[in-house]
Amino acid sequence: MESTATTQLWSSIHVSEDLNLLYGPRLGRFYLLPYARALDPGFVRIAGLHQARFCDALPDPAEQIGRTLEGSPTAPMAAAALIHVLAYRLLHVSRHVMPLRLMATLLRRISRLRRGSLPQYATHAALAEALYTLEFSMGSGDCYPRALMTAYFALKSGQACTITVGALTPTRKMHVWCVVDGVLPFEPLPEHYLYQPLWTLRLMP
Repeated sequence: MESTATTQLWSSIHVSEDLNLLYGPRLGRFYLLPYARALDPGFVRIAGLHQARFCDALPDPAEQIGRTLEGSPTAPMAAAALIHVLAYRLLHVSRHVMPLRLMATLLRRISRLRRGSLPQYATHAALAEALYTLEFSMGSGDCYPRALMTAYFALKSGQACTITVGALTPTRKMHVWCVVDGVLPFEPLPEHYLYQPLWTLRLMP
């Protein structure tokens, strides 16, 4: 049964002959296997997809991009908060020790405890500014921590969001993005549309 706090959808991508690519949120890994096996209940449970709903074609929840580097000023108004910089760095390395789904649900719990204690990000513009400022202050950026920080900021301000994992077929190159009310707040380079969604996690505040 799906939780009222989170909703998961998943799909697979036909790669070659009878092989399909899918994402297993339990371990945060891609799997390449025959279509029939991909739908086997035993494998679905092992991959962590038994609480998710299968879709023949999983649509991208992003309808538009709020801001890119091209549409941003040369420098933000102020530097990012140190706690946000540290959190970003922690999330960047967390992929090696904690699956994305587990980290996302953990951030949801933290956001509920921290709600109202820090500046809110109630608009797409505010979210984009916070993310741009953060990555500018660090001098670099990565889709994985960016998606998780987007989710945290959104949830903290009482907004639902959807984290998406996509693949650049026929490779296993992954891209992760987080959408709030149909908008991808900040994507430095508009590349998410190159990736076909394999799994989405909707988080409620």
